[in-house]
Amino acid sequence: MNSVSVIIPTYNRAHLVGEAITSVLNQDSKDCSLEIIVVDDGSADDTRAVVAQFGKDVRYVYQANQGVGAARNRGLQEASGEWIAFLDSDDLWLPDKLSLQFQVLNAFPEYRVVHSTFYTSDGKDIIIVKGLEYWVEQTSGISMDDVDWHTFYPHAYNSGDYGITRAGRPFTIYAGNLFEPLLYSVCAACWTSLIHRDCLQPKVRFAHVKMSEDYYFYCRLSERCDVLFMDTPTVENRAHSGPRETQNKASISLETNRSLYKEVYVPSTSPYRPSDAAITRRIRENNTQLLLEYLKEGELQAAKTLVAEEQKDSGFEKGWKSSVLLLLTALPFNVVSVLRRVKQRVQALMPTGRSKS
Repeated sequence: MNSVSVIIPTYNRAHLVGEAITSVLNQDSKDCSLEIIVVDDGSADDTRAVVAQFGKDVRYVYQANQGVGAARNRGLQEASGEWIAFLDSDDLWLPDKLSLQFQVLNAFPEYRVVHSTFYTSDGKDIIIVKGLEYWVEQTSGISMDDVDWHTFYPHAYNSGDYGITRAGRPFTIYAGNLFEPLLYSVCAACWTSLIHRDCLQPKVRFAHVKMSEDYYFYCRLSERCDVLFMDTPTVENRAHSGPRETQNKASISLETNRSLYKEVYVPSTSPYRPSDAAITRRIRENNTQLLLEYLKEGELQAAKTLVAEEQKDSGFEKGWKSSVLLLLTALPFNVVSVLRRVKQRVQALMPTGRSKS
């Protein structure tokens, strides 16, 4: 009997969290004992009452609002299962998630982590079929149609060769380490993962950052642990009108990446660590894009601070682009911000349609 602790962080999602819990309770796995832990990160709605309807099947933990990373970390403190899984309160596990993942883990017993892809729906229809490929596209610039998982993992297997199918169809199982690929793109989601407790060393936790705290988590996890990847969805990611990370400014994501590279990759002693040159190049690329975003967002002082800090550290990309950005940052006013406002005013004055002759 496998014991699984499922950690569900939530904040003001009383209208969604019940469905997330139900998707866990409806798993078709017969050889699992489930511990469902809902960590309420300071909700002001009816979340407590919704969770209470599930009775002893769900443990409710309340804390003052600290962010989703802190809520997941609290869940890890509370968890007692041999295996750990996560689910965001606005998403749904597919019914065969756990049974399928345990089949894969049993076929490859040397691995202690498995994750998968997912799809995104609007509540009725699937709007993004390849969710993880979409993430790679957004964070690396590679077209989602051009993502080749063979370039991420050194090993690939046909699940059918191990007697594992889904609705009678096999899928590809990839295996390897993600520490270097994660330097270039977000290519794993914690809420599709099943992780053995032994892999969760003290450093493998969620960062207290404004966004992408699970990106931190997977980089820490991958420093020492190899992973299995199932190229088949196990989670329905639901699009909705509530607050989401993707609504944040682009600079916030770049700030998170900057901290990640310097705090995790630079000092890492992992055998999978990329070269110094690769890490420095990635930091410089990120710094250049962050400088551009600061100027676009009108954050001139933030841009100046970044330049002052990075000219003593990793610096920026070489070439005309960064040279122009550094020149603009040295001016007493934000040229980029002024030009954007002028463009917006010009567009507002232009006719919206063709006049009839």
